[in-house]
Amino acid sequence: MIKTTFNKKDLLKAIDCCNSSIEKKGTMPILTNILFDIKGSNALLNSMNYETSTVVNIDAKNETGEEAKIAVPAKFMYDICKLSKSEEIHIEYDTNEETSSMQISITAGKSNFMIPCFDSKDFPAIPTTEKEFKTVNISKIITLLKKVQISLTDVNVNRNFAGIFCKKVVNEDGTNALEMVTTDRHRVSVVNIKNYNFDIAEADEGFIIQGKNFADISKIFADSETAEIAIDDDKIFIRSGNVTFISKIIKSEFLDYKKITGKYSDIKEKDFALVDCKELSEAIKRITILTSNDNIWASRYIFNGNMLSLTSSSESGGNSSDEILLERGFADEKSISVNAKYLLDVIGILDDKNARIIFDVGFKPMIIEEESDQYIYVHMIMPLRQ
Repeated sequence: MIKTTFNKKDLLKAIDCCNSSIEKKGTMPILTNILFDIKGSNALLNSMNYETSTVVNIDAKNETGEEAKIAVPAKFMYDICKLSKSEEIHIEYDTNEETSSMQISITAGKSNFMIPCFDSKDFPAIPTTEKEFKTVNISKIITLLKKVQISLTDVNVNRNFAGIFCKKVVNEDGTNALEMVTTDRHRVSVVNIKNYNFDIAEADEGFIIQGKNFADISKIFADSETAEIAIDDDKIFIRSGNVTFISKIIKSEFLDYKKITGKYSDIKEKDFALVDCKELSEAIKRITILTSNDNIWASRYIFNGNMLSLTSSSESGGNSSDEILLERGFADEKSISVNAKYLLDVIGILDDKNARIIFDVGFKPMIIEEESDQYIYVHMIMPLRQ
């Protein structure tokens, strides 16, 4: 018999991390469980699905000193911890295989539960690696993730593009950088993290982390400044504090985005217009009132001097127009048609007050460019034919 006590806050936080890797479809019942591996005064909580694995190490008051592995339904454990008013969660489990009824007893204050558990031998082995871990600034990656998430491809459309392409690069000034890139074929988002040391050989060619897995990374390591990373074959291992997160990666050819964006210095030399993000956002929302139910929010933008004229036509035959002042206009009159949804997405995640807009005449993409001491951001929207 094993008797173990956990601090509720620590246990709830650990289970919350593990929930990222719980199999939601239920095609393999054992993967809807968290494996508790209790040894001495510690417990490893393990969870995994077909794409990711999570391991969390937390303290445990082991009254009997016995060791045990128990596969417990994740949903039950989470709900018990979340709703309990007690600061401690007590677990008892019969480790005698001859007498065990495959049930776990949980006590939380005056609440008592008997939960059916699974044979821990059925739980798959959590991946491990012998590769060297390198320390990186994970907070910079998480902070700038919003810049590229808007262009993610749906996994059901193209699995290889349904993620964030990460690659170590050397900028034009000779400094190291990490680039994160996404595309849904209608737009491309590139964020270049300046002076970033990502000293992992596999990053030289680049790799893809699926969007959902990257979102889990952002959630789990939201409070971490740094993390240790290793890449082994088709998996990336990320650990910080008491949590290790393992995700599958894709090593395949990604869009040759450099051919589309060109050099950052060339983009800087192009003529540009500046428009207040709030003013532009409000104007777009006004002209798309009639197209809000359309699949594509077709809209046209005419830049003439210090004036921006916006027009939109709905699939039902209606049309709308508006005008706003520019902070800075193009040298010559220019016009372009794009999906208004895409333009709203990008101006909504800019840190600058003004959007820097660039495009050439002809069927060329609209470029929104932003730069700070920390990063370079380039977002490209393919135009609509009108």
